[in-house]
Amino acid sequence: MTYNQFIQDYLKKGMLKKQKTDFNAVEKLILRALKDLDVAKANLNIDEGIAFTIAYLGMLRAGRALT
Repeated sequence: MTYNQFIQDYLKKGMLKKQKTDFNAVEKLILRALKDLDVAKANLNIDEGIAFTIAYLGMLRAGRALT
């Protein structure tokens, strides 16, 4: 299955939805991702598991901002 087939299939199933580009939302996602990474860094010595979880969420937000 190609990427385009995957996207079309999941759009038909209702598991994905098309969205218009909203630069305000992109900026908010990037700022939130930066905040997540700062929090993860602050928690690294306290609770490594939580720090990795927060960093992961920050990376997901950054990725969503770029798509």
